[in-house]
Amino acid sequence: MRFLLLSLLALSASGCVSWQPIASSAALACDAADIHISQAESGQLLDRWQASCRGMVYLCSVPAGLDNYPALCELQPTQRATRVVPLSE
Repeated sequence: MRFLLLSLLALSASGCVSWQPIASSAALACDAADIHISQAESGQLLDRWQASCRGMVYLCSVPAGLDNYPALCELQPTQRATRVVPLSE
C-alpha cells in the first residue's frame, strides 16, 4: 500500500505522461522516448498532433477519445525537425 501511494505521489509530482508518443511509436518505427510531440489538439472526431523523430516531422491522429489506439501518421514532406547546434568559438 505504501508503494502504491508513493508511486501515485511521484506521478502527480512529475505531471502526466503523454500518451501520444506511445500511440505514434509503431507508425514512426521510433521508441516512444525518442518522439517529441507538439501542436496537440483534440476535436470531436479526431485527436491530432505533430510527432518528430530522427529529424522528420509527422502529422498523427487517432479517433477522438481512443488514447490506446495506434496512431495513423503521415510524413510531412516540406518540414524537417531542426536541431540547434552551437557555433564553435
